[in-house]
Amino acid sequence: MVHSELSQTELLFCQLETAFHKQVTDFTFHEKEAMFCNFNRATRESNDSLLSCITGSIVFPGFRLCVTFEPRHPRLLTGVLQLHIRFGLRADARAYPIYAVLPYLDPDDFSCYTLSAVTTPEELEAGMQYLFRKFLRHYAALLRLCSEPETLAQMDKAFCDDVAAYFQDDVFSRCTQHPEQLSVFLGWYNDALTRRLCSRPYLLFVLGNLSAAKRAYRSRSRYSRLMAYEQRLYAFIRRLLVENRTYTSLPRGLWFFVPETAAEKQCTERARSRSLALGAVVTYALLCVLTQGAYTVFCRVFAQRHLLVLFPSRAGLLVFALLPTLLLSLLLRHSFYHWFAAKEEAALLEADRMPGSAVRIWGSRAIITVCLAFPLFYANNNIAFDAAGVSDNRAFGAEGSYTRYEQVVLHQDDSRYLLCCGSAEPFVLNHMATGDQIRSYIVPILTEGGSTVELS
Repeated sequence: MVHSELSQTELLFCQLETAFHKQVTDFTFHEKEAMFCNFNRATRESNDSLLSCITGSIVFPGFRLCVTFEPRHPRLLTGVLQLHIRFGLRADARAYPIYAVLPYLDPDDFSCYTLSAVTTPEELEAGMQYLFRKFLRHYAALLRLCSEPETLAQMDKAFCDDVAAYFQDDVFSRCTQHPEQLSVFLGWYNDALTRRLCSRPYLLFVLGNLSAAKRAYRSRSRYSRLMAYEQRLYAFIRRLLVENRTYTSLPRGLWFFVPETAAEKQCTERARSRSLALGAVVTYALLCVLTQGAYTVFCRVFAQRHLLVLFPSRAGLLVFALLPTLLLSLLLRHSFYHWFAAKEEAALLEADRMPGSAVRIWGSRAIITVCLAFPLFYANNNIAFDAAGVSDNRAFGAEGSYTRYEQVVLHQDDSRYLLCCGSAEPFVLNHMATGDQIRSYIVPILTEGGSTVELS
């Protein structure tokens, strides 16, 4: 089975790589400004046959456009497609994320240039065609930027400042003698930027939910520094809201590149909350009924020989049922999805990602059995009076103590009825029975058994 799954993955990655080569080659061939293209590919360390990353470099006069595709990003676990720009034709020219170059091409362009959730060759082709179209809009501005060394130096300084601020260290000065270390730091920075551009705040902006995106970025800025592009985007979102304008970062026809749309996510979360809440209420009610029913059975079985007083009170019963309710709600949530959220069941099950296994199934059954058996033990957590003595079973789950009536003293202290059983700590009967019940039922039993009764 593992070999079969691996073969399917290898086949998919080969198809994605073929589609990538075709799109880059066709674009280079059809654009007269493009000079030539080349490809660099990397494979996984654990398996040389699995593609890790592929970059297509398209050479234009004065710069190179680098299209990078990772079939399965190591952190995001999804296909990611994005653009970088290298100025100059030297092999060691620095690769700038397209977001670092945009302020010098079009400061008001906040389109989405990082496409995630790329899973099929068709989606990869659609994404690359979209990015190529967006790139061509800035081609003339890129040519002008190549002829402005002062602006390029300003852009490079801004990029280096953002990298240093992210690491809170001047990694460029520290790695002067070791350029291979600098490439590692820049790789970490690009990875962090990619993850930020695939996170919830940015995806909310892409989907047009500006108010939620503003709140998300404001929350992020409180515990983490926003990267340079995020700071510009946050300011842009606030300006849009003040001016009551909308902005299309990604055409609606390409929203399949967003892992989950805001509407779908909100609907799914509401369905999850509704099903879990209803399931918890039903479970809680059933546990309370089961416990009270078990106690009633105990009372009827021992009615001839015992006077049972439930301990603790019914308020204790309500508190007791909370823990089993939480456990059962967690274990039975898939059934709750089916009963209370049938339309969203598939999405909820996919979000849970809990594959079945014998250990999990039997472990869940064991916990459910314990939760259901718990009320039976709880129902016997009481004080039982018989003809010879008092049985104290208040210590839940442990063997109770039995005290004969010669050692039992019942006396009234103000409005409290205290029952003293030998050397044990006295306890207040008011918590378990009313004054009339104590006088009508408990006092006669204790008096007939010879115990001491002191009532005022």
